[in-house]
Amino acid sequence: MIESSHLTILDKHLKFLQTKTHADSSIFLVGGCVRDFLLWLQDKPTDIDFTMAGKPLDIYEKISKDGLSHFMTEKFGTITLIKDDLKYELTPLRTESDYEDNRHPGEIVRSNNLLLDSERRDFTINCIYYTNYPYSPQLWPLPQRENIDKQKQIGSLLGRFGYVYLADKSTFILQDHSSIEQLFKEGIFQTVFFKEWLKSLHSEAIIGERDGKKDPKNLRFVIDPHQWIQDLEEKKLRAVGSPEKRFQEDALRLLRGLRFVNVCNQRLQDTNISAKLFDFEKTTWTALKENSNLLQNIAKERIHDELTKVFSQGNPFAFIALVDEAWLMPFLFPALYATKNIHQPVRYHPFDVYTHTMLTLYELQKINKNYLVRLGMLYHDVGKTAQFAAYADGWPKKKSELSWQDH
Repeated sequence: MIESSHLTILDKHLKFLQTKTHADSSIFLVGGCVRDFLLWLQDKPTDIDFTMAGKPLDIYEKISKDGLSHFMTEKFGTITLIKDDLKYELTPLRTESDYEDNRHPGEIVRSNNLLLDSERRDFTINCIYYTNYPYSPQLWPLPQRENIDKQKQIGSLLGRFGYVYLADKSTFILQDHSSIEQLFKEGIFQTVFFKEWLKSLHSEAIIGERDGKKDPKNLRFVIDPHQWIQDLEEKKLRAVGSPEKRFQEDALRLLRGLRFVNVCNQRLQDTNISAKLFDFEKTTWTALKENSNLLQNIAKERIHDELTKVFSQGNPFAFIALVDEAWLMPFLFPALYATKNIHQPVRYHPFDVYTHTMLTLYELQKINKNYLVRLGMLYHDVGKTAQFAAYADGWPKKKSELSWQDH
């Protein structure tokens, strides 16, 4: 279940960005940093993605750049701010269409609509927005309720009402599209609407009891327009909208989906060995497999980045098995794929080369986390494919008959 109390760690980053951007519109943290803190998969972010309304160049010119390294990509309007070892990346609210080469959008349309921005994203697990606002008790009297059942399933309540208020955390979780659109109209928090909206808050959608003696400093908003929290309860990775369309737009998402599942599962197991692990929602998994051939259109540099993350942060053995099941092996690891069914004399190895390689990787990753060593293990026996073809059925019967290249 989500750990909303950990969002307080992100508040200082929001305040920093609000100060630096001099924003008239709302700033929303989005994607991995929000996901990882809600799942408590990390306690110190290194990359923070955020979004806001406005034109990239106008935003960039207003930013206070003192103490920051900074740059902007003109084509896509992405602004990067670097402070010490922390990278903030801003992609202003937008929509996309007419994707080129199974990777890049051909047309970008600036839009200050949060819902439209959400529809272009890859998976519901990366489609969570977070923001906060200073609390004003005069403007916004927060609801109170007695005898609250703290054990209620948040997903069930969200399904009924489209929102939940976590009173003890001063946090609103919003899924109802109408409320999201009106509350953050044109990317700006609508204080008047929020005051009226609070009056309609259903008592059953309130969880936890607020300390009546102490007002919160901030009200927090977790915006979940594509029902990731329900996916979280079921531990499923699901594409936003049509999975077929998402993968055909950007084929790197095929690999990113596998990476998200693998790395999240590894982090969950590191903190709780009995934790329920993520799997794929059925239609998303089917579309991923059926579009596997599109991965060959992706630049090797981007594939390298994804593999580095998996082999350094995840479970390489489980990842390779998932790659194989997703029909991606011939495109990602053709040399490893060729070792399947290459049988060796049983007196040397009782398995084919592929199985032997996977077993050695499984044992290696327990004792070595260096991603290059782990990757290297995949290739330590790929030369046996050609060796097998050279010998055909004429394998030496004695080890002494092997040439030095065969050992």
